Amino acid sequence: MSVRRVPALDGLRGLAIALVLCTHFVRAPDGVVGELVRRAAGSGWIGVDLFFVLSGYLITGILLDSRGDRLYFRSFYTRRALRILPLYYGLLAIILLLPRSSAGAEALGASYLSDHQPWFWTHTVNWLMVAEGTGQTAVQHGFGALWSLSIEEQFYLAWPLVCAVVSRRQLGWLAATAAAGSMLLRVVLSLRGVPDLVLYTATFTRLDPLAIGALLAVLAREGGFARFRTMFSWSVIATAAALVLFAAAAWGRPNANAVIFAGVAFAVALGWGAILIRTASGGGPWVRMMECGPLRALGKYSYALYLFQAPVDHLLTRSGAGPEAVSYPGYAVLGFGLTFAAAFASWHLWEKRWLRLKERTPRRSTEATAFSTPFPQWEGHPQFRGPLLAEPSTYFRRASRDPGQDLWHLRVRVPRCRLDTTHGSKLMLRSVADREIWGVYARSAAVIHERRLGPGPGRVCPDHRARRDRAHRDPHPVPERDRQRVQREQEPAE
Repeated sequence: MSVRRVPALDGLRGLAIALVLCTHFVRAPDGVVGELVRRAAGSGWIGVDLFFVLSGYLITGILLDSRGDRLYFRSFYTRRALRILPLYYGLLAIILLLPRSSAGAEALGASYLSDHQPWFWTHTVNWLMVAEGTGQTAVQHGFGALWSLSIEEQFYLAWPLVCAVVSRRQLGWLAATAAAGSMLLRVVLSLRGVPDLVLYTATFTRLDPLAIGALLAVLAREGGFARFRTMFSWSVIATAAALVLFAAAAWGRPNANAVIFAGVAFAVALGWGAILIRTASGGGPWVRMMECGPLRALGKYSYALYLFQAPVDHLLTRSGAGPEAVSYPGYAVLGFGLTFAAAFASWHLWEKRWLRLKERTPRRSTEATAFSTPFPQWEGHPQFRGPLLAEPSTYFRRASRDPGQDLWHLRVRVPRCRLDTTHGSKLMLRSVADREIWGVYARSAAVIHERRLGPGPGRVCPDHRARRDRAHRDPHPVPERDRQRVQREQEPAE
């Protein structure tokens, strides 16, 4: 599966930031209707879990597709730093440079930031909130939203090391274990009376959505989502039913909210994982809705929107433009508008200039580019039936160099489909002289079939020939010159 931008995933990211913005800017007066509105807006915390699932899925996919490349670590860390750090550190610098006596500095919590600078510069704000016991001090100064960015940065720092040393199947089991272990740790700590906000912000108790996203990235490269869609959907239903019983058993305890959240958060992460599978699979009304312009625009500016929403909320409240002063709908419109305007300006005046530097840091080395490009879409081929479930990922190393030609050792892994190609076998293929990226794969596929079926035009084999050949497949084909050498050695001496 290649790393490419999926428009529907941008819309899913836009949905996540819309839920988070509702938590901060949607207010309602007292009363039955107002209570329902506040509860609905307060559930916007699930948008953070959607961010985590998306991050785990996308980051793990990038790491799996570039694993084995010599630029693996340098490329990943450089590109992540260019995306995250300029805006984050720029915002901190602006707050610290404000005069202490100004109203803006007081509203943005400059004194609190100055007193706790090491936590902010090292992306450990979530542990600062854990150390404070309830985390209310950071929340009251407008820095409550930074806990999730800290968890993501800690994930970005450690996860590439894990992906580099374990196999893909081991990575899947590790992600599943981390998801279940994080949920069980939340349950145990909640039963011991740990505050729910501490459970909500500690790294080890919030790993399950990131791990579920990572697991989905592994499954997507093990034959595509179609093989696991039903299984994952039933697991969501079973988990939700179990958590209903769990919540009923915990009801009435002194810390019932913390105990219920410990299980509900896992069900929410699983639910977002099922929605991610549906979105990444493509097609249908849901995907078309996720590809609409407004959601994709929110997804494009989601990082700046997330950083600016808490400061804008505090500035409006401290400046006398709160919901009581401008009406509750007016406050929501004002908050959404100012936050989006700030994010729009930040993208075009600051972030985009840093993102251009990513072009100087290729995702893979130049040597890798010619042989790590995905297969072209083959849906139009007359012998191909059904959608391509997942594009194959290719691992390679330089085997030898002969005068005038390069010999490459490729291991091609393809999904289950009606294409007659090998599944995890090792092939010796010669690169073409013109180095056309699509041509390399077209000719490579032809070489596979020519070796298996004898000389010919090299094409995708019909089903009956594929079935006939499958029983006599040589799992380790060798180059023709080596085959000829073996034949000469086996010939009897005259």
